[in-house]
Amino acid sequence: MARFAPGLVDEILEKTDLVSLISDHVPTLKGTGDRFKGLCPFHDEKTPSFTVSPSKGLFYCFGCRKGGNAITFVQEMESLAPAEAVKYLAQRAGVTLRYVEGSSPEEDHERRGLLEQVAGYYHHCLLKSPLGKQAREYLRQRGVSEEIQVRFRLGYAPAAWDDLCKQLHRWQVSFPDAEKAGLILLGAKSGNHYGRFRDRIIFPITDALGHVVGFGGRALSAQDDAKYLNSPETELFKKGQILYGLYQAREAIKKEKQVIVSEGYMDVIALHQFGFENAVAVLGTAMTNDHVRRLKRYTDQILLVFDADRAGQSAAVRSTETLSQNDLRGRVLCLPRGEDPDSFLRQQGQDAWTKLVTNEALVPFDFMMKQARERNPGPSIESKSAVGRELLQFIAGLPRAMDRSLHLGLLAAQLGIPQESLARDLNALRGKREGVVKPLGQGMKSHASTAADAAKRGLVVLVLNSDSASRIGGERIRALSSLIDDTEQPETVVDQVFAALVRYVNESDRWEVGSFVEFLGDEQIKSALMEIVLSEPPASKPEKQWQDCCDTLQRLQVEQEIQRQIQEFQNNPSVDYLREGQQQYQHSIQQHEMLWRSISETEPGDRGSSAQSQVRKQRAASSAVEKHQDSEEQT
Repeated sequence: MARFAPGLVDEILEKTDLVSLISDHVPTLKGTGDRFKGLCPFHDEKTPSFTVSPSKGLFYCFGCRKGGNAITFVQEMESLAPAEAVKYLAQRAGVTLRYVEGSSPEEDHERRGLLEQVAGYYHHCLLKSPLGKQAREYLRQRGVSEEIQVRFRLGYAPAAWDDLCKQLHRWQVSFPDAEKAGLILLGAKSGNHYGRFRDRIIFPITDALGHVVGFGGRALSAQDDAKYLNSPETELFKKGQILYGLYQAREAIKKEKQVIVSEGYMDVIALHQFGFENAVAVLGTAMTNDHVRRLKRYTDQILLVFDADRAGQSAAVRSTETLSQNDLRGRVLCLPRGEDPDSFLRQQGQDAWTKLVTNEALVPFDFMMKQARERNPGPSIESKSAVGRELLQFIAGLPRAMDRSLHLGLLAAQLGIPQESLARDLNALRGKREGVVKPLGQGMKSHASTAADAAKRGLVVLVLNSDSASRIGGERIRALSSLIDDTEQPETVVDQVFAALVRYVNESDRWEVGSFVEFLGDEQIKSALMEIVLSEPPASKPEKQWQDCCDTLQRLQVEQEIQRQIQEFQNNPSVDYLREGQQQYQHSIQQHEMLWRSISETEPGDRGSSAQSQVRKQRAASSAVEKHQDSEEQT
């Protein structure tokens, strides 16, 4: 796959008029200078909370917390992969795409063109050619209207082994190129090429923009060994990333605020035929994280519909786990045995389907419980234990602590097991997954986290503003790493943004918001960054603010070290340990006093008084330690 040349993305972002781009989708956008506001395109609102800063090249909604740069906006609005969004913006801005040496963008372009040409040929064979008569009759019997056939570009691959090869020869397409695209195969014995799809209804598989990336084929002959056949995976077609019907369903998904995820091509066709146009399908696999990321651009509510056979239920379980782990709201519909959406709708109709979904669709926990009990029936201790273990695995994957606690209560009630016992097992599972997170010490936690967040927010804004960054200087910016403790896990999203900023300045020579956004991967961190940059006012005295923020973080580090030492003194009250610890404690106080003096020199007043009061408290604590030591020696 082709890779963009260094600097290309930055050039595209510089030449993109962000206000013009967003105005195409947000007609309410109004403002002047550095701030434009309008109604958010990502959620319903009556009061504008969507903000655009053209000077920073950023947008952010203070309502739904979506934000990013021009690339992020195009990804969200058009549901494109990052590379496709870059190409879209390059064309809009008139920037010629450049690629790293050895990369081959022409090959991708030619392959896409070939797939489109073959899709057109198969579509013609279905609708117009005498060869497609049997296929047309089959679809008529299945109740597929011509309108649906056209909307999904359904086709027919003729039965002759060399039919497609003859077409490729007429189009002057090389057989090796067609073979790489997954269209033909080379016979091991004959040495001749032949079509992969023969005597099959063809379902063109497209990306979110409607570009053909592969094909699915349904056999018309009962003698065919494989009822369904897909294109092999290529650089363009990866089953774990593509959802069949997404291009046709995306507007309906936005409108309904829900997506129906089924198993097969004909399920999607039938659902659209009966008016449920927000339906898509996975391609012979359970839902993946890539599927979820694509659907989250449209909705956070998903209805999973899988067949009642063993393979379908297994895929439903794995898909339910994926949904829950990605914090999506979902329901799971267990169809009657022997039914799929296509057969159910054709036999019982639209109203019966709506009633079935309303009455039978289960929330993820209930579905997982139902599946676990079917695998482990009976009231025995062994059965209960097996069900509990399965559900604990599911609960352990939930990202929110509140959700884990609520689900744990449900499990305890249904199994009749004390919640405390289940909680211990859950904590053990969570510990294996991600390691034990140690809580912060007592005392200064609230004050420290608030002050530290404010200081880190200030440093982020200063670094990502070109004027203030130039006045502060590159060496001082790179020294930020001294304010990070690599052994501690970030407590807040602001901690994560700041830690990412430190990595960014150490790896980059260019410190700008647009470039930093592309450096980040996590959407939650991106959203926090947008909120920080667009809500913090610009610094009037950047050098002084820089020093104040750095001093604050250094002072808080010393305070935390003092708190740690006090805790160790309380846990280890031996004389030798107290003597050694008191020396470290006095050294920490000296560091703290030096920092307080540097702060009070630049900013007298409340901060100085607060720091001085803190030092008095620490001296009093030191005196108490000395008295405790004397008491121990007398004892």
